[in-house]
Amino acid sequence: MIYKQKKLIYIHIYKTAGKTVKNSLMNIQDPTPLQYKIFNNTLGGRFGFSKQYLEHQSFKIYRNGEALSSHIRATDYKEYLGEEKYKDYFKFSFVRNPFDWQVSLYFFMKQKKDHYQHELVNSMSFEEYILWRCEVEPYHQSYFLYDDFGQSQIDFLGKVETLEKDLLHISNKYNFKLNEIKTIGASKHNDYRSYYNSSTEKLVAETFARDFELLNYKNSIL
Repeated sequence: MIYKQKKLIYIHIYKTAGKTVKNSLMNIQDPTPLQYKIFNNTLGGRFGFSKQYLEHQSFKIYRNGEALSSHIRATDYKEYLGEEKYKDYFKFSFVRNPFDWQVSLYFFMKQKKDHYQHELVNSMSFEEYILWRCEVEPYHQSYFLYDDFGQSQIDFLGKVETLEKDLLHISNKYNFKLNEIKTIGASKHNDYRSYYNSSTEKLVAETFARDFELLNYKNSIL
């Protein structure tokens, strides 16, 4: 998400409180037609608006001729804007504990029936899901924030665990008022630690070792 008037770029990693973050930044959203604004404030489906994207929201960024989704890398923003313009922006993102992230992903995919992998994951236990995730699709949060040479491409890394404090830091730094910070789009589940056993804990710790190190999280649930 690009906020051109405030010169901010929010790199939205899926299942890291993205809807909550974008709703809190609604006051600085660049002017858009009403139908876009309604949808992007998470109400579009209720009023029957089609999902449409604007250039300033960065959904029109292309790679190899294909339009990219809202969950794209910092390097895609850099390529889109050009390196010099990219430097003019304050780039930030939010991450969460990789153990918690996997629990959130699992329940989100099970609960969201129109998710493209719902049928696949819905039949899995959590242990089966972790095995599949780690062996087949071990996506990392750090992938969105670092380039292919291991260099960070952002200026500030917030955490879901300290969401309000980190959002206030950004709003104070750039002198704008936050919209009410309220949780939107969270999947329903118990404390993430209750889903792990020693085997799944070890597997996630090993598979996502890079995230635990780069994002500064403990690689154990204790």
